[in-house]
Amino acid sequence: VGQLRFAGRAAGGTDVSRTGALIQATASNTWDTTQTSGYSATHLDFFTQNNSGTDTVAAGSRLRITSDGDLLIGTQTSAGKLTVDSGTTNTCATFKSTDAGAVINLVDNTARSSIEQNGNDLKISADTDASDANSTIKLQVDGSTKVLVRDDGHVLFSGLTSKNDPRNAAGITIKSSSGGGGVSFQTYGGNGSKNWRIRPDDMNGWGTLEFSVSPTTNSATDWPDHADDIVMIMKP
Repeated sequence: VGQLRFAGRAAGGTDVSRTGALIQATASNTWDTTQTSGYSATHLDFFTQNNSGTDTVAAGSRLRITSDGDLLIGTQTSAGKLTVDSGTTNTCATFKSTDAGAVINLVDNTARSSIEQNGNDLKISADTDASDANSTIKLQVDGSTKVLVRDDGHVLFSGLTSKNDPRNAAGITIKSSSGGGGVSFQTYGGNGSKNWRIRPDDMNGWGTLEFSVSPTTNSATDWPDHADDIVMIMKP
């Protein structure tokens, strides 16, 4: 559609012109002057030349503002209002403050949460200004919640999303299941250390709380798996 080119003459000769940067309007859809709507969808592309000795302007735009208002850096494929593709550079973005405290706020139509670096502390805050009740922090894997931190400080594990024990106000809850739900202590790896486990409904029977230990010392792979490994059983 149109270009604004920034160029200069090289020292090697007056007839040699080098492009240092380019701003280009690129049609995003069928674009012609005979259309009657009065609007022509257009991207705005920004190109720069680096000092590599190759033509990086011709290689493609560094940044694009799409006709829909999306901002694309390092790519021409939008995945949201801001899309960054760093290629083989693993650091995709850095947000920096010159004093103590660097905050990224996440705001929707209900609440504000934030991720903050402050001195030596990394803070992950749900409902940063405490203006909404019953806020939680959820850690999800494969689309489901695995750990949930409630507003009262109680922590739920094993996929639990609700606290049902009225006499455990701000502790932890682990769900028992046929595959196991307990606490494991892995061996130090030397000095005769062993693997321990505390788990309900384990090798003795349903309704029990069992303490068991592996028979092998200094092994990270041998865990209690037989009734002989049980050292204490608590029954109702």
